[in-house]
This record gives sequence, C-alpha cells and structure tokens, in this order.
Amino acid sequence: MTALTFDQEALDRAVALHRSLCPGLAVGIKAAQIAVAELGQGPDDLVALVESDICAVDGVQAVTGCTLGNRNILLQDWGKNAYTFWRKSDGKAIRVHGDVAWEPGYQALRKKIADGTATEAEVASFDSITEEEAHRILETDAWELFDVTAVTDPVPQTSRVDPFVACAHCHEQVMESRTRQLYGETVCIPCYEAARAVA
Repeated sequence: MTALTFDQEALDRAVALHRSLCPGLAVGIKAAQIAVAELGQGPDDLVALVESDICAVDGVQAVTGCTLGNRNILLQDWGKNAYTFWRKSDGKAIRVHGDVAWEPGYQALRKKIADGTATEAEVASFDSITEEEAHRILETDAWELFDVTAVTDPVPQTSRVDPFVACAHCHEQVMESRTRQLYGETVCIPCYEAARAVA
C-alpha cells in the first residue's frame, strides 16, 4: 500500500471549514484519505456514513466533498472512530475504523481541562499541545491509524427533498416525509413528541 501521509491542500480545506486545527479534524482527514485512495475522488460518486459527531466529520467532508447539504454524508452517532464509504457507481464499500489516534497523555489533559482540574500551566499550554498532536497525526501514515474492511451492505438511500407542508400545531414548514399523524392532523416530529409526552 502506498503511504498516505501529510496533505497540505486537504489540511487547508479542512481548517477553513472547521475554523481550527485539532486532532479530531486530523483523524477525519486521514480516514478520508484512505477512502479516496481506495474508491477514488468525486463527491458525486461517494456516500459516507460517520459513526460519531466529532470534529473528524469536518475532515471527512473537506477531503471527500461529501456534505450534509448534498445528502451524501450520513450520521449514525454511536461515538465510534469509524467511517464507511461507498462508491455509488459500482457499490464498492469500505469501513475505516481504528482506536483513538491521539496519545493517552493528550486524552488525559483534555479530560482534566473538561473536568476543571487542570493547572493554569496546563490550560495555557493546551492550544499548542493540541496543534502538535494534530500535526503528529497528519504526519502518520493513514494505514497505521486505521483498519480497513470490505463492506457488503448496499449503498444507503440518502434523504431526498420532499414537498413541504405546514404543521397543524406550530404552523412551521416541514418536509412531508418527516411528519406524523396526530388525531387526524399532520404535525412535525417535535409537536408529535410533545403531544405524546403529555398524553
């Protein structure tokens, strides 16, 4: 396998989208590089399923061109560092998955900062340590970060834009396919769930 190492152009696109450089973004870039190497480039022919809503999703979007707005990226938030990619033209698919790529020390520092137990010095150094960790991941061969397995599942159906209708309760516009029936009225999902909660 050809080494998939640092790609400045991919990084520039990802940072522009994400607004900062972090290890999670770097992980998404590396996963997407494998997808492009195995399935080819072309947002119109790729569909991605991401299994967590972490920063890595922006890396996947920036490298593959798959986006929520184009309905060719799907989120199944299982909190996993795993990404499945399909090539629509022939159905070939791979799942790219791995352990958390950042070092245990970085993970521990993140936890201390989140818990409010970090020292002032640790808080002050966090941004520079974050960038160093992101660059370490970017400079690591992608094949070292992930396992890749073939997938036989069919290409998932991505959402389509259906006609909009007004919710009978809140009167907001909602895609017809996302509505529910409540006592003979067409309502949006939030209104349906609110009504069922008090029933």
